[in-house]
Amino acid sequence: TDTRFANMLGQPGSTPLDLFKFYVEDLKARFHDEKKIVKDILKDRSFSVEVNTTFEDFAHIISFDKRAATLDAGNIKLTFNSVSATHSIVVDRTPMATTVAVIGQRQRNLGRGESDVRLGLQCSVLGTQPAA
Repeated sequence: TDTRFANMLGQPGSTPLDLFKFYVEDLKARFHDEKKIVKDILKDRSFSVEVNTTFEDFAHIISFDKRAATLDAGNIKLTFNSVSATHSIVVDRTPMATTVAVIGQRQRNLGRGESDVRLGLQCSVLGTQPAA
């Protein structure tokens, strides 16, 4: 065995995994604050992320603001993904909502028709007339 490894075992302090986890937690904590800063920059510059907006265009707009100097590049990319995904969902939801509404209406209509058929069968079996 390597004596350096053996000497390292049992030493007090943070392990490399601990340090990595601390770094990731710090980035997670910063993400929400940095996302707010990015959204403020976009609002100040009257820039709207559309479905066809590229990350390069997004980053170009952000880079002109002095507040962007302290932002983590990974958090900027995550913010772009979040904002563009939200926009895509909103755009895609409209046709889907229409389709769901149409299907729901058809199911309700079929349900009414099915009730009419059941009533007709019951009346024919019992030899009565349906109530008006």
